[in-house]
Order: sequence, then structure tokens, then C-alpha cells
Amino acid sequence: MTRLFLKAGSDTLGSIQTRILKTFELIRESFPIDHQFNVIMRLLSDQTQTLNTKVKIAVLQYLSKLIFLMDSSDFTFDRPNNHDIQTALVKIVSWTADIKSSDLRKISQDTIVDLYNLNSNEMTQYLNQLRKT
Repeated sequence: MTRLFLKAGSDTLGSIQTRILKTFELIRESFPIDHQFNVIMRLLSDQTQTLNTKVKIAVLQYLSKLIFLMDSSDFTFDRPNNHDIQTALVKIVSWTADIKSSDLRKISQDTIVDLYNLNSNEMTQYLNQLRKT
């Protein structure tokens, strides 16, 4: 998935972009949602990945579509990858104040709201934990 996101965020032909989007749809339908969520959280929390604005937007767009398919039980505070989720949330929250891209600000804000709507209690716990770190 990481390579697909990097490819989606690069300047490619429209036909390639269409194939990438179809591949994302196939992944979304074929693999467990919680595994996809974990992969995205790991990608966002990975300090070795330098994501450009287009890649960040592509990841958040995919995440928003994924959140729509998730159950509230898929997003809980007591997860093995809790640190990845916290680190990813810090990044997403920081992108809400991005001065270079209004698109990134908007999709970041929408993603935070989508996560809150998915499971408000868990999201509140995550946000409270962020204040302590």
C-alpha cells in the first residue's frame, strides 16, 4: 500500500491514476479493514517516510473512505499499535494547520471529525493522551 500511496502522490498519467484508484478499491474490498487501518497508521507514524503533500492527501482520502466502512469497535484505545495511532494522530492534527495547502488542511480536519464520529469515546481518549505527550 505504501508504494501505491507514493505513486498516487506523484505526477503520473491519468490512466495510471485510474488504475491506482481501482487497485485501492480492490484492496479496500479484499482485505480486513483493521489490517488496512494498521498499515495506514504505521505509514503515517513512520519517521523514515517523507510524504509530500499529494501523498498525505491521498492517504487521508483513503483513510476517510476506510473510516466510513469501519465499526466503532475497530477503533479502540487498547490496541497493539496504540503508539502508531497516537503518532499518526499527532501528524494529522499538525496538518490541520498546514500553511502551504488548504486541501491538506481540509482533509485533515475532515479525517479528525470522521474518527471522532466513528468512536467519540475512543477519540476523546486519544486526544486526551496527546495532551500529556
